[in-house]
Amino acid sequence: MALYEGDTVFPNHHGTFRGPEQIRPVLQGNLDSGAMIEFDRQTAFETGDLALVQNAWTLTNSGGEKVTGVSAEIAKKQSDGTWK
Repeated sequence: MALYEGDTVFPNHHGTFRGPEQIRPVLQGNLDSGAMIEFDRQTAFETGDLALVQNAWTLTNSGGEKVTGVSAEIAKKQSDGTWK
């Protein structure tokens, strides 16, 4: 959760989740499911204190079924130089 700012919006196929209180159970459910995710390639476009980051991924569920996709995140440079 340290990767996210407090007002983060996290959409997925189940809906749109806002803030750590809503996002944490979604991510925990992914971890608890036994699914494995592999990232294939990452592209980042940085301008000033903002960056658009794209990740291609493959998710393998506990039954062996694979789903592929691409995510997109917007990151903001923090005052300490880290990104969220």
